[in-house]
Amino acid sequence: MTEFLSAENVTPAKIHRRLQAVYGENTVNRTTVNHWAIKIRLKKFSKILLTVFWDSQRVYMTEFLEAGNNVNSARYIETIKNLRRRVYQVRRSTADFVAA
Repeated sequence: MTEFLSAENVTPAKIHRRLQAVYGENTVNRTTVNHWAIKIRLKKFSKILLTVFWDSQRVYMTEFLEAGNNVNSARYIETIKNLRRRVYQVRRSTADFVAA
């Protein structure tokens, strides 16, 4: 039941309330339901690559690569282009703020 409701994007709190309605005081606690929901969601997205670009002051960009996608030269070039644009935007807005 928990797996089905998680697939339907029902929150762990609502899942717990529904379990309480059926099982009353014999229901597992909400922390257990939260753990179940996390495990179910991790199964769904078991392989994700997270790339983070940052410096000592901020995170400039995060990028997720889901299972089935590869890091190849075209993907890498696009990531670097996006990073350059983002760094330029952040530094320009910071410079405008300091100059004002």
